[in-house]
Amino acid sequence: MADQDTAEYRRPPAEDEIDLADLVGVLYRRRWLIVGTTLVVFLAAVAYALTLPAKYNMESFLSIGQMEGEFLEKPEAIPAKIRSLTRVYQVNNKEAFKKQGVGVGEGDISTSVQGGGIIRFAFNEVPKSPLLTELMHSVNSQIVEQHKGQIQGRQARLREEIKGLKEQRAQLQERKQALNARLEQATEEQSGDVTVIRQLLDSVRMNLNDLGGRLSEAQANLAAISPTEVVMEPTYSENPVAPSTRMIAALGLVLGGFMAVFLAFLVEFWVNNRDRIKGTG
Repeated sequence: MADQDTAEYRRPPAEDEIDLADLVGVLYRRRWLIVGTTLVVFLAAVAYALTLPAKYNMESFLSIGQMEGEFLEKPEAIPAKIRSLTRVYQVNNKEAFKKQGVGVGEGDISTSVQGGGIIRFAFNEVPKSPLLTELMHSVNSQIVEQHKGQIQGRQARLREEIKGLKEQRAQLQERKQALNARLEQATEEQSGDVTVIRQLLDSVRMNLNDLGGRLSEAQANLAAISPTEVVMEPTYSENPVAPSTRMIAALGLVLGGFMAVFLAFLVEFWVNNRDRIKGTG
């Protein structure tokens, strides 16, 4: 019984069982094929990466203007306007974009609202192109011009108001001087008009104080108006952000290794079974 168990234990492996030593032997025998294939695929991946055009990020920053403590337009609404203006510009200049082989898709546009009404407007992973620079510049300029129209009317009204208040103040100051002269003369003459003149002077002083307050408020409102402006013109990143030559090379190395091992086993299979395969055929 023991001899029977021992015999079964020492029984050679079946033909369909995989022997690790055989696998290692295949890799060793075909080592130069594996190295060569891996190297060829790796070099091909590097060459491919070097032929790809360099891509950069381009960004600019807008500062949304304010009037009387309120933004000229809600900053949260600007990103949607930027995307819309970008699409319109590309449609209107589609021939130029087609000729240069460049363009900006929805996924390439990045917008974000920063603090204080600052808007970041960026194109991600695009080639350096004067047409794209002009596109971003045009979108910024259109927003600036739209907001400029909003504040110009208000600025003109405030300037007219300030001019009128200054004229009224000058007239009251002249009247004040004339009343002071009359008061001095009436006092010397002990005239009964002194009381009336003093009342008129008090009224003029009150009006001057009121005008001073209104003038200061109008000047403050005018000074508080800030236009929308581009705080940073469209600028490309210093270094390319794509393609990643290292990433492509690493993928080529891994892919080349897998292909080389597969090819090694395929060649080994053919060598060992060539006669049988040809005989079957």
